[in-house]
Amino acid sequence: MSDSGKAVFLSYASQDAEAAKRICEALRAAGVEVWFDAEGGLEHGDEWDAKIRRQIKECVLFLPIISANTQAREEGYFRIEWDLAAERARGIASGVAFILPVVIDDTKQPDALVPDRFRTVQWTKLPGGVVPPEVLQRLLKLWSHRTGALKHQAGSGDARGESRDLAPGEARLDRPGGRTYAAIAAALFALVAVVGWWLLRSPRPGPAPAAAQATESEARRQVYEAHRLVQSPEGVTRERLAAADEMCRRALALDSLDPVVLAVAARIDANWVFYQFDKSEERKQQAASRAERAAVLAPQEPMVRLARAQVFAWVIGTPSMQAEAERMFRELSAVEEVASAANLMLGILLRDSGRTGEAATLYEKIGDLHNAGWAYLGAQRPEDAARVIERQLKDGHNRNALVQKLVLNLNFREDLHAVGEVIAQFTPSDLQQDSPAGLALNGLLAGRNADRLLEVVNGFPREVMASPGYLAPKRVFSGWAHHLAGRAELARTEWSAALATVQELRRNRTDDVTLLLWQALLQSRLGLEAEADATVHLIRSVTPVPTPGLILRVELSVNAALGRTERFWATLAAGKLPADERTPTHSWLRFSPDFDVLRADPRFQAFLRENLPPGAKAVEPVPAPTPSSLLPAPARPSMADDKSVAVLAFANLSDDKGNEYFSDGISEELMTVLQKIPGLHVAARSSAFSFKGTKATAQEIGAKLGVAHLVEGSVQKSGGRVKITARLSRVTNGEELWSKSFPAQELKDVFVAQEEIARAIVGELRERLTGALDEKASGEIAALVRAAERGGTQDPEAQELFLQGRFAAREISVEGAARAENFYRRATERDPKFARAWVGLGESVFWQASNAVGPRTLDQAAEDARRAIQHALALEPELPEGLLALAGIQYSYDLDAQAARATVHRVLAVAPTAPVLAAAAGLESAQGHQEAALALARRAVALDPLDEFARETLRAVLFNLGHFDELQAEWRRALAASPDMAFLHGELARWAILEGRWDEAERAVVLEKVEWSRDYLRIILLWRQGRKAEAEALLPTYEQNHAGTAAYQIALVYADRGDREQAFAWLERAYRHHDGGIMGLRVNPFCKSLHGDPRWQPLLRKLGLAEEQVK
Repeated sequence: MSDSGKAVFLSYASQDAEAAKRICEALRAAGVEVWFDAEGGLEHGDEWDAKIRRQIKECVLFLPIISANTQAREEGYFRIEWDLAAERARGIASGVAFILPVVIDDTKQPDALVPDRFRTVQWTKLPGGVVPPEVLQRLLKLWSHRTGALKHQAGSGDARGESRDLAPGEARLDRPGGRTYAAIAAALFALVAVVGWWLLRSPRPGPAPAAAQATESEARRQVYEAHRLVQSPEGVTRERLAAADEMCRRALALDSLDPVVLAVAARIDANWVFYQFDKSEERKQQAASRAERAAVLAPQEPMVRLARAQVFAWVIGTPSMQAEAERMFRELSAVEEVASAANLMLGILLRDSGRTGEAATLYEKIGDLHNAGWAYLGAQRPEDAARVIERQLKDGHNRNALVQKLVLNLNFREDLHAVGEVIAQFTPSDLQQDSPAGLALNGLLAGRNADRLLEVVNGFPREVMASPGYLAPKRVFSGWAHHLAGRAELARTEWSAALATVQELRRNRTDDVTLLLWQALLQSRLGLEAEADATVHLIRSVTPVPTPGLILRVELSVNAALGRTERFWATLAAGKLPADERTPTHSWLRFSPDFDVLRADPRFQAFLRENLPPGAKAVEPVPAPTPSSLLPAPARPSMADDKSVAVLAFANLSDDKGNEYFSDGISEELMTVLQKIPGLHVAARSSAFSFKGTKATAQEIGAKLGVAHLVEGSVQKSGGRVKITARLSRVTNGEELWSKSFPAQELKDVFVAQEEIARAIVGELRERLTGALDEKASGEIAALVRAAERGGTQDPEAQELFLQGRFAAREISVEGAARAENFYRRATERDPKFARAWVGLGESVFWQASNAVGPRTLDQAAEDARRAIQHALALEPELPEGLLALAGIQYSYDLDAQAARATVHRVLAVAPTAPVLAAAAGLESAQGHQEAALALARRAVALDPLDEFARETLRAVLFNLGHFDELQAEWRRALAASPDMAFLHGELARWAILEGRWDEAERAVVLEKVEWSRDYLRIILLWRQGRKAEAEALLPTYEQNHAGTAAYQIALVYADRGDREQAFAWLERAYRHHDGGIMGLRVNPFCKSLHGDPRWQPLLRKLGLAEEQVK
C-alpha cells in the first residue's frame, strides 16, 4: 500500500479468500486502494502482525467479511482484526462511516458471532463476493467522503448524486433484540376488555423543523410537509404516515444527498415501526440506512442527530442503544431548533422504560397535554389524567382525548354508563381509525351491546386493527357479537376466521406475544383445548419473557373459556400481580365476557368487591353490568328447539382403554336411532363428539350445538358383560329429566338397554311438549324406535364386530380401512342379514381402491362393493346409508350423474342428514345448479358445522358462484381447524391462479400436501406466469408418474393452455379409467377453452351433464 490512510481494509477467514478477492478486484478497478492479504500473511509472524495493526489503525474503511466460515471458527486471526477495528471505532465521531460489514452468504445478523459494534451499523449483502454496480457506487461515495475526494456542502440543496436506498437484498439491519414494550401493553388489549394507556400511546412528533430559509430546496419543502402531516393534532394514523412516506419518496428523488431530507425520511420510517403499522425488517433497514447516510453527510446537523437517536430508540431498541438515545435527546433538548421534538422523544423513552411519573411531569411542563394524559394513566394517577384530559376537550371535539377518557372510565373508574357517553361522542370517521375503533369495541363488549358491536366492526375498513401496542383481528369482536346474540355457529365461523388471520400474521412474527395471546384465546373459544394449552406454554418461552401478570391473565381466560373453573381458581390463587397491573386486571375480570360462566359464583363476586381499585364504581350484587340506553343488558340467546338433543360420546370406564370403540359405538347407535325419529332434531356425530375429552359445560355445549337437551352416559365392559348408565338433561339449567343405570349384563342384553334408552328419550321429549303419554302414544314411540333400528342385528358378536369396523374406518387411513373391511366381513358372516354391516363392507372395499391401495383393481373393487351394497338394499330397500353408498359408486365410478342424483333424492326423502345434503349439493353443483347447491350445502353445514365433507362442498359451491368474501372466511376457518388438511391449500392455489395473485398461488402450491394435486397446479401456475419452459419441463414427468391416477388433472393442464387435442385425449382416458374427478368438468374454470369444441357436449352427455340432461 502506498498510502494506508486512503486504504480499505478487507478482513476475512482464509476459507473466504475467493470472495474477498472479488470484492478487492472490484474496488481496485474503481480506483480504491485496498489492503488485501492475498498470500496468507499470517505466516509472517510478529512483523506481519504489527503491519496489520498499523493498517487497521490508519485505514479509512474496514470491511469485515462475514460468512458460515467465520461462524464455524470461534478462533482465528480475523477475530483479532475485528476487535482492533471495533476498538478504533469507539474513538471515531458518531455518524462517521468506518466499519462496513459484508455478508457473502445466508448468515443472519442476529446469529452472527461479531463484536457488538458491528451490530450498530448497516450491513451489506454480497453473495459470493460479487459487487453489483449500485453497491460499488455507494462504497465509492463513502470512501470518497472519508478521503476528501468528494466535496459536498451539506444542506445547500445544490448537490446531486446517483445514490439510492438499498434494495431489500443488499443490506440487512436485523434488530438484535426487540424493543421491549411493557408486556402489559399487549396483554390488556389481547384479553379483550382491558385497555391501558400504554396500548394506545399516540405521541405526536414535535413541531416541524425550524422555518427554512428562502433558498430551501423543493426536496426540503416536501419533507417539511411530511413532518407537519404526522404531527397533526389528529395524531398519527396509517393514512397520514402513508402520505408522508410518499412525500419523502418524492423528496429523495429530487435530492438523495441532502442530510435533512434523509433525516426526516428516517424519522418517518421510525414512526412506522414505533406505531407498529410496519415492523418489517425492510422498514427497519431503511430507517437505519437513511439515518446513517445522513450522519455521514452532516454528523452535527441537529435534525440528523435527532433522527439517529430516534432510530436508536425506536428501531434498534437494545438497552445500550436506548441509553445512547436518551443521552442524545437530553443534549438536543437544549438546541432550540429541535428542542420540542427531543423532549417529546425523551418522554416516550422515559415512559417506555417504566419512568412514567418522570415522563408525565416532563410532558406537562412542555405543554404536551396529550402525552401527559397517557403518562399519568400509566403512572396510576387517574385524577391527574382526568385534569389534563378535560383541558384537551375544552376547545371542542378531540378524538385522542376521547380515547384517553374512555380508558379512564373503563379501566380506572369502571363506569359503563360513562363509557357509553364517551363512545357516543365518536364520529363515524373516528371509528374508522384503529385506536378509537379498538377502544369503542372493547367498551361495547364490556356492556354486551351486540348490535352496536357488529355495526362498528362492519364499518371498520380493515381486517386487522393495529395501533401502538395493540393488534387485533376485527372478527374477534364480530364473533363476540354473534355469541352474545345466541348465534353460536356464526360466532365460531368468525372466531375461526380470526384465528386463521392471527396464524397467517405469525408466519413472519413467530414470537410476537400479542399474536400468541390472540391465538391462545381464540383456540380456547373454539374448544381447541390441547392447542390452547400448547400456545400458553409457548408464551412462557418467548424472548423477552412476558410479565407474570400477562401470563396469569391469559391462563385465566383460557381456563374460563374451556370451562375449567377449578383450574381458574387455582391459577388465580397462585398468581401475583404487580401493583401497576392490578387496576386494569380488575376491569378485565369484571367486564370480559370470557368470565360470564363464573359470574354467578359467590367467590367471583367477592373477589371483585374485595379488590376494587380506589375510585372505581362499586360492584353491584348482580352478574351483569348495569344497563344504559347506550349499553343495554346482555342479549338473551335464542331458544333452541325443545325437540332437539345431542348425544355426547359415552365415557369409556373399562379397564381396557381399547374398548373405546364399544363406548363410542353405543353412543353412535343411539344417535343413529334418534336421527330417524320424525320431528326430532339430533346433533350430528362430528359436532357432538367434538366435545369428547373436554370439560365444556352443558350450557356451552347447548349453545354451540343449538340443542335444548343432552344425553350423556358411560359404558363399562369387562369380558362378555357390560354396564351402561345414561342421563337426559336440559341444557339451560342442568335439570335431569331421566336417568338410569343398567346393571352389568350379557352383551346380548345391550340391545334391550339401547332400545329402552331411545324410547325413554323420545318419550320424555314428547311428554314435555304434549303432556303425559297414554298407552297408545307409548306404543307409537316403541314402533318408531323399532323402525329406526331396521338394518341392524340382534347378534351381540356381529354387533361388536360392526362397532370395531366403524371405529377403524373413522381413522381414514390405509391400515384403518383394511381393518374395517375385515371386521365388517366377519360381521356379515356372523349375521348375513346385517344390512348395515354389508354397507360398511362395500364402503371400505371401494375406499381402498379409490385411493390406490388394497389388493384389488378399481374395477374389481367397484364390482365387489356394488354387490355388497346391493345385498344390503335387498335386505332393507330404503336403508339411508346403503342408498348413499350406492350413489357414491354411481357418481365416482359409473360417472353417471343422473343415476346418482336420483338415488340421492331417494335418501333425502327418508334421511336428510348432513352427509346426504352435502352429496346432493355436490351433484347439483356439478350440473351447474349453483343456487340450489348453495341452499343444500348451507343446510348441511347448519346440521353439522364440523362435518368437513359438508364444509368442503360449501367451499366448492361458493367458488363456483364467485362468493369470494364468504369463501375466504371458510378457508380461514378450515386452516385454523386443520392447517395440513389435504387439498385445502390446493383450493387456495386454484383461486389465486385464476385471480392472478402469483405470490399467494406460489405459497399455496408449496403448502399443498397431496403430490398429484400440488404438481399439476404448479405446472398451470408456471404456464400462466409466462414461465412456459419450466412448465413444459415438468409435464412429462407428471404424465409418467400420474397417468393412471390423475388423467383428469393432465387434461386440465392442456385445456388451460388451449391445447384441445391433448385435452380431449386425456379426458377420454380419464373417462375410461373411471376417474371421478371428471364429474367436475362442466363447471371447472380451467376448461373454458373446450366449451365451443364439437366434442364438448357429447362428452358431457356420457357423464349425464349435457345441457338437455341438467335442465
